[in-house]
Amino acid sequence: MAACLAAGEEAWLVGGAVRDGLLGAQSKDLDYAVRGDTCRLATAVADALGGRCFTYSETFSTQRVVLADGEIDFASLRGPSIEADLAARDFTVDALAVSARAENLGGLFETGRVIDPLGGLRHLRERRLVPCAPTAFSADPVRTLRLARLAAALDLDVAEQVLAASTRAAASLANVSGERIAQELAILLGGPAPVRGLRLLDRTGVLSAVLPEVAALRGVEQNPFHHLDVYEHTLEALERLPQVVAQ
Repeated sequence: MAACLAAGEEAWLVGGAVRDGLLGAQSKDLDYAVRGDTCRLATAVADALGGRCFTYSETFSTQRVVLADGEIDFASLRGPSIEADLAARDFTVDALAVSARAENLGGLFETGRVIDPLGGLRHLRERRLVPCAPTAFSADPVRTLRLARLAAALDLDVAEQVLAASTRAAASLANVSGERIAQELAILLGGPAPVRGLRLLDRTGVLSAVLPEVAALRGVEQNPFHHLDVYEHTLEALERLPQVVAQ
């Protein structure tokens, strides 16, 4: 990546890829915050890696490079600095960055290299999911879904006041595009702990907002051969689905 940067340009690997790297996992999808020409940089990276690039979002000046085994997004820096950009993100465990100009890529995720203005490293060690700001959910209600997805997938604890803030923002999901909601739900359901994620959505009222048909199953009784109502039966079936597929 450093070889593709022009003079005066800066780029930082941000978000989930940094978090996953710190946890010892690899991410096939990468996100870079860029101070400079995102189109030029994306084109250079696509040419170097044999991929193709296109404009993903004109609003945020985001370019996407599609590779055989993943995607790389390049978005313009939001704010005057990388610290300001990170502060505008969703959760502190995702408000982490490392410079693309790091010389020793083998040590890319060493703690000393990580830019962490909001304490995300500490929260990650403590297994806590903390919003970057009190206005995180009102600024983007989709984060109510992301809360459940990340907490479930990473086994993170969520404070009661954070759950309450998510509940207050649930009604605002009516103003969010179905595509964004569907994308978050698909990742949650395809993750390692979908039932925990759905229970968190239920607890915060988000489930009723995005999947009212599922929420309505609660209390629906079945015949005497079933010991659970339809709602709990559905969640139990989802929990056992990987075992069934494996067979």
